[in-house]
Amino acid sequence: MGRIGAILAVLGVVAAPITSGDTAYRSARLIIADILHVGQKKVWSRLAIAIPLFAISGALVFVDFDILWRYFAWTNQTLATCFLWTAAVWLWDHHRNYWIAFLPAVFMTLVVTSYIMAAPEGFKLPLTPSLITGAVLAIVLATWFLRAVRKRA
Repeated sequence: MGRIGAILAVLGVVAAPITSGDTAYRSARLIIADILHVGQKKVWSRLAIAIPLFAISGALVFVDFDILWRYFAWTNQTLATCFLWTAAVWLWDHHRNYWIAFLPAVFMTLVVTSYIMAAPEGFKLPLTPSLITGAVLAIVLATWFLRAVRKRA
């Protein structure tokens, strides 16, 4: 790909993570400010949240990256699961085919719950109780959702 490929590679390896990190820090700062009801118009109020946030991030540099990556991966999948549940509710509320989000939400609930229950960085339970916990939570949420659908229909 020559020079253009090299430029694209540099942009992908350098620029994309920098902008993603910037967005992540800004989002985290704004979420914390919202939870704590701290205005963000003054520079000092921004720094009051940003400095501890950067300090925590700096401390995480000394944690084994493999462990951090596994937590990140699980959190990412858990967030996707929450979004699937949200999408299922939205689709149902707008009289659309909610099954397209509902079924993956149930499956992913089982997966992310079972994983964190069994994982070495999670609760370290044996596989069978972990799977049972994931299945029970998935069934409870699915039942709750379907009862709400029937009740409102």
